[in-house]
Amino acid sequence: MKTAKNRERIVKLLKKLQEK
Repeated sequence: MKTAKNRERIVKLLKKLQEK
């Protein structure tokens, strides 16, 4: 589903931001 893919993208971005 599109929502699931979007959520995965957001999670990846959040992980990158948290990996400071």
